[in-house]
Amino acid sequence: MKRRIALAVLCLTCIFQTAIAEEGFINGIRYTFNYSNRTAIVDDRNQTCLKDSVVIPFFVLGEIGKKTPYTVIGVASQAFAGNKTIRYISFADGITYIDSLAFADCTSLREVVYPGSLEEIGDKAFIRCSSLTDIPLLGFLKKIGNEAFTRCTSLAGLTIPNRVTTLGKRAFSYCASLSTLSIPSSLTAIADSAFFGCQRLSSIYLLWPKPDHGTVAAAAFGNISPSCKVYPHEKYRANFADFWQGIPV
Repeated sequence: MKRRIALAVLCLTCIFQTAIAEEGFINGIRYTFNYSNRTAIVDDRNQTCLKDSVVIPFFVLGEIGKKTPYTVIGVASQAFAGNKTIRYISFADGITYIDSLAFADCTSLREVVYPGSLEEIGDKAFIRCSSLTDIPLLGFLKKIGNEAFTRCTSLAGLTIPNRVTTLGKRAFSYCASLSTLSIPSSLTAIADSAFFGCQRLSSIYLLWPKPDHGTVAAAAFGNISPSCKVYPHEKYRANFADFWQGIPV
């Protein structure tokens, strides 16, 4: 009797899990659907996407209940990792996170249109995207994870949005083409080696009101261009001495 009850519970559990989350393909891209809250996440780990241009919509119609929209809220870990085909991807508003390794080693990826709703970019999310030339991040972003853009060697300029409070270790390390950087007042902790090895970094536009507005970890700006200079906001220039973190002001 106990065995029958246990089996019945197990079967119900399996049915319940199946009812809550299933996978389906929309326009050649795999999604995972959560039927309990009508949301979906992008999850193409089997690399079914063979397009060079991808648009992720605000909602998709799940394979069960095709007339019901499911809001796309995130990109799963390793969702497109290693995809060598994608060159362009655009996200509609609704996406709040891009998980770890989501686009790791997408070496053909040149352009990403980020949604205004994006709040978090996970660890190594775009690591070694060597063709990525620009990162037009928008205002609601709060966290950039460890090594999120490490070795994005074609990235030339970077403006960190003014709501970012967390910048992970080695977040932009070894971005060999990075020449200009803007740091907002919201970012009060720059992690270890965040910009290490950015050997062409020549201009840092610092929006801090004073030099000790935040903390800068060891080697955050290690092995950058020896000609690099820091440019505080003109309103606060008088608060700065001749050097900031060993870099001429």
